[in-house]
Amino acid sequence: MHKFKYLFSRVKLFLINVKDYLYSFSEPSDVKVTIEPFDPRLKAIGEEWLRKINLEIPGLKIFFVGSVALGVPGQRDIDFIAECNQADLQKYANQLKKIFGIPRNETPQFVEWNSERKDYKIEFFLSIPQSRIYKGYKDIFFALDSNKKFLDEYNDLKLSVDGMSLRNYERARKKFFNKVINEVYN
Repeated sequence: MHKFKYLFSRVKLFLINVKDYLYSFSEPSDVKVTIEPFDPRLKAIGEEWLRKINLEIPGLKIFFVGSVALGVPGQRDIDFIAECNQADLQKYANQLKKIFGIPRNETPQFVEWNSERKDYKIEFFLSIPQSRIYKGYKDIFFALDSNKKFLDEYNDLKLSVDGMSLRNYERARKKFFNKVINEVYN
């Protein structure tokens, strides 16, 4: 019976969002996630980064998102998403390369950076607004930011995944995000 329940949970998760489920296999199963309590100093650092980037790159529409911006436990990563039209993507990417260095991933629709600092990370995602990934990040953030019930559930989820494998952490997060999106948009 236990094997059946396990298999059913995987099939159920697979049916929720096929791409996210398959992508989760790219995450290592032997790397453990460390979740730390919310640190208000990181939020101040994130706000300072936002001011700095806005001064250096005026006109770029940037959102401070993620656990730090929401004030919940996390992995000490400061997240930003930014949008621009397709014609300006390369221009803004070149300007951001001067700040964050070589991108982790660069496609025709988006460019993303993971930048290590002394005791935190910065993740910056530049995208055209039509990108499915960008829309997902933005929709999730604003759904959590505007709904205390969802935010409390996310806080509880974050506390429950400390020590979990990165793969299972990503699956748990994506399952929760899918639930939020389904409740908000259905």
